[in-house]
Amino acid sequence: MRKNDKANDREVYSELLTEYPDFLDIETFCGILGISRKTAYRMLSKGEIKHLKLSGEYRISKPALIDYLVRAS
Repeated sequence: MRKNDKANDREVYSELLTEYPDFLDIETFCGILGISRKTAYRMLSKGEIKHLKLSGEYRISKPALIDYLVRAS
């Protein structure tokens, strides 16, 4: 994939995610990707997507989700 394609993909994903908060909880993350909680936790434990763990709760930033989506496309 060319650099311009990735930049365009980033813009498209950013536009699609504007209605979501800057940091996503697991439930929202799963809903966006259409995956189960088990799959989400597996992705996080394998380091497939950058995340934070605050007070025992996982949080995924929109930029981290967009990076993942661009890599996966």
